[in-house]
Amino acid sequence: MEDLKKKLMDMKTQIETAKTKVAQGQGALDQLQKRLISEFDCKDLAAAEKKITMLEDEEEKLEKEITAKVEKLEKEYSWA
Repeated sequence: MEDLKKKLMDMKTQIETAKTKVAQGQGALDQLQKRLISEFDCKDLAAAEKKITMLEDEEEKLEKEITAKVEKLEKEYSWA
């Protein structure tokens, strides 16, 4: 009977620990969602992924523009 009581108490402790971890995880998730909205104006993960894609496309476009302008300057002023 004592073994059963000990097992039940151990299980209770494990359950309480798991509940605490779940609550901490949910709190962290809530904070990240608030940050996603406040810093990046994205309401959910799908919006964030869409914004990332848009920003990556913009970065690629700007990189190409800069490369083209540098190449033009190199040709005009014989910097190469």
